[in-house]
Amino acid sequence: MSTVMKGIALTLAALGCSSCALSERLWRGGGDAQPDSTQPSSSGPTGNVQRFRCESDQSRHHYCGIETRDGVQLVRQLSKTPCVRGRSWDFDRHGVWVAYGCRAEFATGDAGGTILNCESIDNQQRRCDVAAGNGVELTRQLSKMRCVESENWGWDAAGIWVDRGCRAEFRVR
Repeated sequence: MSTVMKGIALTLAALGCSSCALSERLWRGGGDAQPDSTQPSSSGPTGNVQRFRCESDQSRHHYCGIETRDGVQLVRQLSKTPCVRGRSWDFDRHGVWVAYGCRAEFATGDAGGTILNCESIDNQQRRCDVAAGNGVELTRQLSKMRCVESENWGWDAAGIWVDRGCRAEFRVR
């Protein structure tokens, strides 16, 4: 990888550019997700739940190609280095990327819960009332505006809030 490409990679990763994951795949080099043989896959209502490992060796970016249509969840962190979605790991429609020494076990497939869209229209704050006491995960961004938890979206036990143009699909557990 050229010095210029390494610089671009580090800049994009430092900015937490999750929407850049697909274009980053071209210079990162592909990889296949490694199934976690210690955890059986199970079947969910909309497809199979598959557990796998994706690991960043020596702080390098690594891309694990896997079907992510039904979302991805970090199941268990394996590294001492924190795995933070949008910073040291994320996913796109073709797979999961990890960086900065993040090593983790992930799961794809239907994780259960309720899927709903919550959208900030005309940059106005909106609250979507739903019982969210067990957690919320952004599963798909719908807006061009990047949705960043605690900046322009968040949740509490009473629901989800979005602001400043964030429009997304959320899974409520």
